[in-house]
Amino acid sequence: MKKQHLLKQKNMRLAMAIASALGVVALPDLSYATTTCTAPSTQWAYQTAYNSSNGKPTGMTNSSAAIPADMITRILKLLPEGQDITKNTLAKALITDDLGGNVYFKKAATIKIAFLTEGAGYSNSLGFFKFDKSKLPKPCVLNEKIIFPNASAPSPMSLGDTVDLGSFSAGDALGFTVVANGWKSGKVNTSKPATGIFRSVLALNPETNGANAHTVLLSSPADKLLVLGFEDLNRQSSKYNDSGYTTDNDFNDVIIAIIADPFDAIDTSSIGDVDTGTVPAPVTPPADTTPPADTTPPTGTTDPTGTTPPTGTTPPTATATKPVGVSGRMNWREKADTKTDGGNSQEALPK
Repeated sequence: MKKQHLLKQKNMRLAMAIASALGVVALPDLSYATTTCTAPSTQWAYQTAYNSSNGKPTGMTNSSAAIPADMITRILKLLPEGQDITKNTLAKALITDDLGGNVYFKKAATIKIAFLTEGAGYSNSLGFFKFDKSKLPKPCVLNEKIIFPNASAPSPMSLGDTVDLGSFSAGDALGFTVVANGWKSGKVNTSKPATGIFRSVLALNPETNGANAHTVLLSSPADKLLVLGFEDLNRQSSKYNDSGYTTDNDFNDVIIAIIADPFDAIDTSSIGDVDTGTVPAPVTPPADTTPPADTTPPTGTTDPTGTTPPTGTTPPTATATKPVGVSGRMNWREKADTKTDGGNSQEALPK
């Protein structure tokens, strides 16, 4: 599994190097994968004040008007309750790499996070972190803040409840954190072990069996929304989960809408479609259609002397004194015969 992960990272480097050359997205630094450091602090900071009796943030706005009435139905069609995403024909391709699991900014934008729904048996806590999109974050440098201390519905959270994350710049990236069953005794549990904290950056998650993805990021360009679904259970072993729960891998335990203004500030080139589950194909560089510099003269080209010798006859002796004669056509063809392509073949991108 480790070997497969390294191969995948190598292929991603190649694909992104080509995409970067075309101006699609910056190439992330994957060096975090081999870097060790202490785990991030669980002395949680909060984006806004909250009610300590139930975990509901204060000063929220409501974005229900920006959320289509059928949005949750559309999401749950793709991520139905209790259905293992790895066996879901529509959705299994949505478990992707870090490029398809985090929000990357092409230009400046403001971001708001709206609560949509949840399908969890836990009282989960949701947070976020900002990082440089050219370098995926290492565990020891995360600066996380809690958005929803208790992401439970119908209480304390309701559809459209919204927290403002503020401004992001071109080159920034936005990642997310779920503290499984994190709401405890009026705050987010500061003693939660790392085996129960999950993030949208794969290498920051605790599983070592390859099942370390915990988010599905979806795009709805027509609605100018992104949607994020979280799986809140350790996918390697139930022994790490409160109450010994076993993951159902349905990735709908916390579902939020990400509202960007303007929406086109977000790079959606690696994000799956909210209705079809289709992830955009890698960008393939266009084929080089430039013709060769030299071309073979067309048949019957007139001799530079102004006369074309009839078939089967020897050119007059006088023409041999010209700088270029019949032999000029022969040399031209010989040149064309020995000319190479110049290396215009294209190498297919890895899948």
